[in-house]
Amino acid sequence: MLSYYYPNTGTMMKFIIIPLLIFMVDGYCPEKWISHDDKCYHLFSYKANFTDAQNYCETFNATLPTIQSRQQNQFIKELLKDNWIYLNGRQKMIKSETFEWLDGTEFNYTHWHRGQPDDIEENYICCIYLLNVHGVYGKWIDTDCSDKKNPLCTVTNNSCAKNWTAFKEQCYHTVNIDMSFAKAQNYCSSLNASLVSIHSREQQTFVENFLFGHKAWLNAQQERINSETFKWLDGTDFDFTNWDLTHASPKKIHGEYVYCITMSFGFWFDWNCADKSKTLCVWDIFIQALT
Repeated sequence: MLSYYYPNTGTMMKFIIIPLLIFMVDGYCPEKWISHDDKCYHLFSYKANFTDAQNYCETFNATLPTIQSRQQNQFIKELLKDNWIYLNGRQKMIKSETFEWLDGTEFNYTHWHRGQPDDIEENYICCIYLLNVHGVYGKWIDTDCSDKKNPLCTVTNNSCAKNWTAFKEQCYHTVNIDMSFAKAQNYCSSLNASLVSIHSREQQTFVENFLFGHKAWLNAQQERINSETFKWLDGTDFDFTNWDLTHASPKKIHGEYVYCITMSFGFWFDWNCADKSKTLCVWDIFIQALT
């Protein structure tokens, strides 16, 4: 049982917390990415050499594909249609007969075209293409890494860092240190994250249970001093609320400064931004795919 004091009314209320198991949906991929097994794939129209293709995928927290099975190779072949792409592998060194995956996984599956690899004696490190053109379907060749091809980027579904929890397309992390709204913003920003904005009953329920009764900042403020409206500071629509109507929140809309919003036991309260609350940070698993 947890107790909470409401400073607005001078009352104390007790809550019984019932643990709730939160089950995640398997394999979330964002719009325009295609799911296969535990990964998401997107083929971009941008043309790039091997190094630029690697860097381009990294902007999405993704990599070029590493292929570990015939089934995965077949999937990528069908995804490409009439195209060819870099894989995330290359020669270990100039004139070496050995190739490696750059993510460190074992190079224990290959699907070379007949006569390949055939450039291993050249004075450059060879990269690996997967072709699906000119009658060569799903086969690999080794060649120079400077040609420009469309990057096929791949990322693991629900890729959250350690101590972060995935929900839909986002990762959540609580900081059990009380701090002001401004410091909470700065802390989340240092993690390349932000305070949370809530847009649905489903997300509200998840955050409510994730916080387990603790009071934490949301990513919102009054539009301006004495305004009756609030806004999400990430610029998204303020299209959902869960104010504590029992205690007539929001009620501090008239004052000498702009108020922020906290959540406690699932309810929202307008709160002095200089006061201290827990911090709930969130970041998107995927950057919106470019086209």
